[in-house]
Order: sequence, then C-alpha cells, then structure tokens
Amino acid sequence: MKVLILGISRSGTTSLLNGFKHQKYVTVGEPFNTAINLNRNYPLEELSNDIDICVKTLCNQIPNNLDISFDDFIKKFIKEFDKIILLDRKNNIEHEESFVHMYWRLSINQPAHTKWSSGVVPNDFKENFYKDGEMNRLYLWKEQLKKISNYINTPITWYEELYGKDRIQSLEVITKWDLDLDSNTLNEYLNPKHKLKQTNKTII
Repeated sequence: MKVLILGISRSGTTSLLNGFKHQKYVTVGEPFNTAINLNRNYPLEELSNDIDICVKTLCNQIPNNLDISFDDFIKKFIKEFDKIILLDRKNNIEHEESFVHMYWRLSINQPAHTKWSSGVVPNDFKENFYKDGEMNRLYLWKEQLKKISNYINTPITWYEELYGKDRIQSLEVITKWDLDLDSNTLNEYLNPKHKLKQTNKTII
C-alpha cells in the first residue's frame, strides 16, 4: 500500500510517519523540502517499487525539477497513492504557538522535533515573527489543505482527535483510513503521552 501524508507544519505529520515506520513501512519524509533534501526530484524512485510505503509532505513543498504551482503539483502527486491522509490542527492558538517554537528552534540551530514547553521562546522573537508576517504562511497552507480536501473529497484529520486523550476516538479515526496495518498498534504509538509539548516549564 502506498500512503501519502499531506499536512501543515506542527500538525503531527512526523509522528504519524514514524508510526508507519514502526510497522515496517518504507518511509520518506518531506522529499521536496529543499532545506533538508536538496537532491530529491520528481518522480520519487521509491514509488515505482511494489512495497508498503508512506510519504510525508507539507503544503507548499514542490520538487526543484518542476516549474509548477503547488496546487497543480499535488493534484498530480496524489494520483500515485492508494490512501491520502490530510492533517491539520483545529486549535489555531496552540498551532501558532508550536509554529513559532519550531522556527525559534531552527534559528538557534537546534532540532525542531524535541520536547518543549510554553514560555521558552523569547518575547522579542515572537514579536518580530508576527510583525514580519511570518505567521501568514501558516494560514496560507491551511487554505491550501482545504482546497485539496475539497478536490479529493477527503476530510481533514484533526490533530486534536488523532493525538487527544480520547484514544477510542483516535482509534475510530485511524480505522476509517482503512490502512494495511494494525490500527490498535498505531493508535498506541500516537498516544499523547509521547507528545513533544510538555505541560511543565522544563524541557526534558
């Protein structure tokens, strides 16, 4: 089975991709993110193989070798997959907080995917981030995801339902995807006890 995870930054796409890897899928993370995969072009060689594979990409990521809009590219790309999972967050306040935190981490050359807590990002960084209009990208990507959702008639999966405390609800979400894997195992892997954001003030 070939699965595409298409989402927004900080919506749980990496954890979900790792959940597929945990169940022996071949995984490819953000192949068209030029900051981390400068040499990946379209088409992806892995998709030509008869294997269980999961690819994660984010809105607005386009291969270097194509002169094409994101909307046109993703409509072409999704045809190569058996299942499409769309991920976003309902709570925009928490999404913004996580989004700012990610860019602050990157600005000080620290990994974005690490445990964190509220209040660690300096106020001047946050103020400049908003003043410079950096947050506008988050909402542009959210609109792009809505368009894709409508285009392929596939609902967006919400972070809060997939990673929430109600693990029965999350299992129902996963089961509806009708994937070739163990839904209970994936549900446990995505349990919020493993989430990166911590409730205390100390980064673990």
